[in-house]
Amino acid sequence: VNIKIQLFKAVVVSSLLYGCEAWAITASQVQRIQIFVMGCLRVILGISKLDKRRNVEIREKAHVDRVEVLMLKRRLKWLGHVVRMNESRIPRCLLVSKMAGGKRAVGKQKLRWCDVVMSDLKRCEMSDEWFGMALDRKMWRGMICACGDELNEELEAMEKSKKDDAKLRRGNEASFQVGVGDIWRCEASGCGFVARSKAGLVNHKRQRHLAIYQ
Repeated sequence: VNIKIQLFKAVVVSSLLYGCEAWAITASQVQRIQIFVMGCLRVILGISKLDKRRNVEIREKAHVDRVEVLMLKRRLKWLGHVVRMNESRIPRCLLVSKMAGGKRAVGKQKLRWCDVVMSDLKRCEMSDEWFGMALDRKMWRGMICACGDELNEELEAMEKSKKDDAKLRRGNEASFQVGVGDIWRCEASGCGFVARSKAGLVNHKRQRHLAIYQ
């Protein structure tokens, strides 16, 4: 399994995120890539959705970061590379220049690469003096790795907390519905089914006790 995970990181993830340093990608597109990655990890680890294992647990077991964190690290590494280029290079000129004329259209604007990068810097709390720090390659890469790991842990903790709260809320709702009385309990002999709502009880009768329902 460890060899499969290493091959997955080296071949699949590298091919999947090839050129992502220059992508102006949205959250929904990142989510689609994340779904594909999680599907691959489930196949490698032999974990089915019927096992009811959370994505956080699977990523932790495989030692794989979230896709958005992987892309963030690559974008910021590329940003530092562009900053250290000679000032005559086209990427460096485009990084620090603006269009002389024209204006953006009215309404919601299209996402630009510079918008994504500034969001990354803000999430890593480096939005003030990043230009000077990027000139030192070794320090810049060390900061990116540290900030990326910290951000990954924070996002994983937030997702785990969100899932725990949702599970607790569903349990409380179910216990409340059951504790109110036998309002949504199936009256068929030997059934004992308890629904969370009237619609759920009606649907249960249609599927399980069609004759009684009619």
